Amino acid sequence: MESLNIFTYNAQEYIREIAKAGTNSDITLYHRKDGDRIFTFIEPSKYPDKLSSLTDSIFPADIAVISGKNLDKHFGEVIVALDLMGKKMDL
Repeated sequence: MESLNIFTYNAQEYIREIAKAGTNSDITLYHRKDGDRIFTFIEPSKYPDKLSSLTDSIFPADIAVISGKNLDKHFGEVIVALDLMGKKMDL
């Protein structure tokens, strides 16, 4: 069975449509099983209030899916953090 961890930012409505909510604390995990694949979507639910929420949700991610619907300083911080941590992004 293959698994993929996906960091998400500004994509809450989309993720809630395709996956079921799991653990919720400083980060929120959503899960989806599709055939032999398991997808875990990781959202920094306490960011920007807690910077550790952002880094804790980026670290385990294989890829990142972010939405540019709100182009503000927090969006820029997310892009910089993803780049510094060497993560690929689908904008």
